[in-house]
Amino acid sequence: MQDTFSILDAASGRSRRTVPLGGAEVALTLSVRAGRIYALVTLPPAGSAPGTLANIVLLILDTDGRAVKRIAQLGGAAAVTVDARRGRIFVGDAFGCQGDLYRGCLYMFDATSGRRLGAASLPTTVGPGGLAIDEGRGCGVAALEGTRGLDSTDAVARVATFDTATGHVRRTKQTSVERAVYAVALDPATSRAVIVNGPDDYDVGNEGGRLETKLIDTCSGRMLGTGSVTSSGVGVSWRTAAAPVGAHRFFILAQGFDVQHLHFAPDQNATLTVIDERTGRFVDTSRGHVGDTAFAFDDATKRLFIANGSNDTVRAIDASHL
Repeated sequence: MQDTFSILDAASGRSRRTVPLGGAEVALTLSVRAGRIYALVTLPPAGSAPGTLANIVLLILDTDGRAVKRIAQLGGAAAVTVDARRGRIFVGDAFGCQGDLYRGCLYMFDATSGRRLGAASLPTTVGPGGLAIDEGRGCGVAALEGTRGLDSTDAVARVATFDTATGHVRRTKQTSVERAVYAVALDPATSRAVIVNGPDDYDVGNEGGRLETKLIDTCSGRMLGTGSVTSSGVGVSWRTAAAPVGAHRFFILAQGFDVQHLHFAPDQNATLTVIDERTGRFVDTSRGHVGDTAFAFDDATKRLFIANGSNDTVRAIDASHL
């Protein structure tokens, strides 16, 4: 399978270019400051025979979609983010660190050369979409999954804060009794991050879409607020984006969950939920987002761009009043 991504004009919403990635996309992020796109993609080794086990590689592209650099052999990488001010790329590994399947790795790369600068061990693995950077303060947040081994005593979600200059982990603390981390979003204007936790794939069929949100300080990890909501039939694969400066809002898009067949389906109803950044509590939810699978927020235009996986379209809505 070969995934693509589209480059849009934020003012008009029109597609400027569609770029093939050469393999299946695992995670993708954009740095406006660096003028680069960073994509984790599943690719077979160069020159390998058909059926060869694929690797996850990090592709660095410019904003026209042209490849600039390729960093190979990243194991089970699940999340990527960048501190463009300090020239650092961070990749979170979901399949273990230093031979331990239930410990995570936080890899740090030089953003110019692609050279690996270090790897910090984490108590559990990094969840998909589980990294965010506060460039102003030089801090990062990693949302960690609960362990999935036979020993369930460590089956809780955690958050780790780290230094983006050195890659060193500052502190780790429990955020939830749940196993799964759905997403983390960070507002650099206020240095606050929201962590979204909930039941994993084994529990969601029984527990529906019960969510917990934890609002934390990005450098200290100090808890600032909490919230929860239950919505049966709406499940994981949550995507988050920080709200405009001064709006005090985070947004969460929940993909539809097929409770009968226990899988996430693009044609199921999705919800867009608004969280108060000052308290971490849910303040509003809009339903009827059938087929919506991902979204991004543009601070300059105050627009929310929502991608629909059922009809392969992107629409823009005014987010200033949400």
